[in-house]
Amino acid sequence: QAGTMETIAEGLKPNDLVVTSSGDIYVTETPKKQVTHISVDGKSRAVDVATKDDGPMRPNGIAVTPDQGTLAVSDHGGRHTWVWRIERDGSLSQRQPYITLRTPSPDLPSKGDGMTTDSVGRYYVTSAVGIQMFDPTGRMGGVISAPTDKPIVSVAFAGPGHSYLYVASGDKIFRRKTSTSGFVHTVQR
Repeated sequence: QAGTMETIAEGLKPNDLVVTSSGDIYVTETPKKQVTHISVDGKSRAVDVATKDDGPMRPNGIAVTPDQGTLAVSDHGGRHTWVWRIERDGSLSQRQPYITLRTPSPDLPSKGDGMTTDSVGRYYVTSAVGIQMFDPTGRMGGVISAPTDKPIVSVAFAGPGHSYLYVASGDKIFRRKTSTSGFVHTVQR
């Protein structure tokens, strides 16, 4: 019913989340090293528990592609953004490191944090070196420098036409007009 609140999951330690157009919710739980799936019917289940050898060490930012077929998760403790295929039932399969982030030096993690996608499927990932942009195939398209010397922790498209890129850095929020627009979908329930 419109205007009412309902508890759909408890006991989570969420960092970031994304909602698909079907209403499924995926949550990164960084301390638990996992991505949790909350299905449309409200049942919560861990869909992937990572280890240092086969997944993100510190899953953090999370985004879905415009076609709703791929879930991407940044790794604050590693060098990659990982992707999974989203199956029809909302389960995840075919996990793989897809994007290699630039790092301040070869022995440091990327500090991959917040992330979003735009309307053509490009990935925007905040990191220790700025906002890194990758095309849909995972190739580096460029790095937008951080607006301050404080870490960038979140990124999203919003505003008129979803054409402004907003970032949170320290105690400030910055925006930049872009020539693209963010991916927008409506939840179908």
